[in-house]
Amino acid sequence: MTLSKEDRASNIRFTLSVLLEQLDDRYLGNAYFEIGDPDFAQVLPTSWCEMERVGLIQERLIAKEQTHYRLTGKGYCVACR
Repeated sequence: MTLSKEDRASNIRFTLSVLLEQLDDRYLGNAYFEIGDPDFAQVLPTSWCEMERVGLIQERLIAKEQTHYRLTGKGYCVACR
């Protein structure tokens, strides 16, 4: 099933809001988020790829099975809108 452009954009906005909420008062450069966290259960796999492609997040492989992302400065600005 293919999602509409609006549904994909909505999922990205949701993901950014969760990232911003989890960031709390931590330093942006040192805050990594595990995609397996239950708070991200509704995030589409394509949302992570799209956000990385446009520079909103950066991937960091912690271990073979654990992917983490860091919110970039650009991602932080977009999330705050």
